[in-house]
Amino acid sequence: MSTPARTGGTPVPAATAIPTLPSIAETQLDPYAYTGGTVDGSNVVAAWQHATGSGVAVAVIDDGFTPSLLGQFDSAESASFGAAGLGEPAGGFHGTTTSGLIGDAGSATTPVGLAPGATIIGMKVDFAGGSFSEMVSALTAAAPLAAVINNSWGLTGYGNGGPSQAGMAPWYAAVQSAVASARGGLGDAVVFAAGNDRANADTVSLQPIADDPRVIAVAATNRDGSVASFSNPGPGLLVAAEGNGVTVTLPSGATSQAAGTSYAAPAVSAVVAMMLQANPNLGWRDVQTILAESAYAPLASASGFATNAASGWNGGGMHFSNDLGFGVVDANVAVNLARAWTAQSTSANQATLSATQARSLSVAVNGTAYSTVSLSGGMRVQHVQVHIDDTNLPVAYTKLVLTSPSGTQSVLLDRAGLVGGTDLTGGLDLSGDTISSNAFWGEAAAGTW
Repeated sequence: MSTPARTGGTPVPAATAIPTLPSIAETQLDPYAYTGGTVDGSNVVAAWQHATGSGVAVAVIDDGFTPSLLGQFDSAESASFGAAGLGEPAGGFHGTTTSGLIGDAGSATTPVGLAPGATIIGMKVDFAGGSFSEMVSALTAAAPLAAVINNSWGLTGYGNGGPSQAGMAPWYAAVQSAVASARGGLGDAVVFAAGNDRANADTVSLQPIADDPRVIAVAATNRDGSVASFSNPGPGLLVAAEGNGVTVTLPSGATSQAAGTSYAAPAVSAVVAMMLQANPNLGWRDVQTILAESAYAPLASASGFATNAASGWNGGGMHFSNDLGFGVVDANVAVNLARAWTAQSTSANQATLSATQARSLSVAVNGTAYSTVSLSGGMRVQHVQVHIDDTNLPVAYTKLVLTSPSGTQSVLLDRAGLVGGTDLTGGLDLSGDTISSNAFWGEAAAGTW
C-alpha cells in the first residue's frame, strides 16, 4: 500500500441563524459569482444571503495550517498526528490553502473563504513520511467534532486502499463510524478529492477510499466548467467544483493560483457547511442527494452527460457524467434546497439489495461477454456497487459496462492505466475489486441488470 499524497460541531438552527456577510472589497467577491461565462466559486455570493457556514465545524485532514488567516479556527480541538505543532512543514502550503478556501477571513488583499462563517478544525498529518495510521487517527478524532470532513489527499497507485487489503480495516471502520454515529446519528459529510492522475488513465474506480459510497468524491473543472485535464474520471464521482486557477492564500499572506482536485474538494466542503447551517437536521445521505439534485451540467461539458431513467427529479431523469458526476455544485441552489428539505436519510434508515451471479465466461481478444443478475422490490437507487471475483480480468485491457433494467449504461472501467500501449498498472487484475456507480441515482432497482 502506498503512502498518502496531496491531491461537527453543533450547527446553529436555521430559524435563528443570521449570516454575517464578509466585509471585503467587491473586486474580491467577483471570482465567486457567475460572470462572463465563469463558474468560479459555484455561486456562493448568492448563497451567503442565507448561510455562511456559521456554527458548523469543518475538519480538514492535511499537512498543516496557518490559523491567523482563518476567520474561525478551533485550536483547542485541532491536533497533530505527525510532526509536532499545527503549522506547515518547511516550505509547505497545502493544508493552509485547502483550509483557507473554506474559511479564510479575507482582507483588502486576500480572498475570503467560500464558507467564511464555518469553524475550521485542523487535523495535521505527515504526507512526506507518515504512516497511514495517521490518517485513520485523524478521521477517528475528527468524526465526533465536525459535521464535514475534508480530505484533499489520496493513495498513490492503482487500486491501493481497498477494504480487503492489509491494514485498511481500521480506515473503513472509521468511515462507518463517521456516517453512522456522528452528529447524533445524522452522520458526517466525508468529502474526498477525486485525484489528479488522469494523464495516466487513472480512475476513481481504482481509488477505493474515494470510491466508497459513504464518501463524496469531487472532480475538478476549469473556469468554464469543462473537466480539468488532470481530474480523475469515474462513475463513483458525485459532483465537481472549480479546481484550476483557484486563488488561494499562502502561509505568508500572499496569494497564488492553485490547481488540483485538492481545491475542488474544499469548495464542496464549504457548500456542505452552508447547507448544514441552513438545515442542521440533514442526514449524510440527504447531503449527497441535495448536491446531486442541485448540481448543473455546464454547456462546455454537456456532451459528456447522459440522462438516466429516474422519475423523481423534476419529472424527468438526472444527468450524469463520468467526468463531473452530476455536475458543478451550485451553492445557492443547494442551500435553498436544504432550507426546504424535510426528509432525513441516515445510515439507520438506509436499505440495500444484493444479488450474486456465478458463471464461467469465455472472452476472446476484442470480444464481449455478458452476465446478468435480477433484483426485486420497490427500492429506488442511490449507489450501485459491483464486486468482481474473476481472476482473469486485467485492468488495462478490460472495459466493464453496467446496464440497469431501465437501459441506462454506466462505464465502470475502460482500459484504466493503459497509456500509449503500455500497462502502467503492472498487470493489475480486477479480482476482489468493488466499483461504485452513481449514474443510476433515482432509478427503480427492480429488474434485470
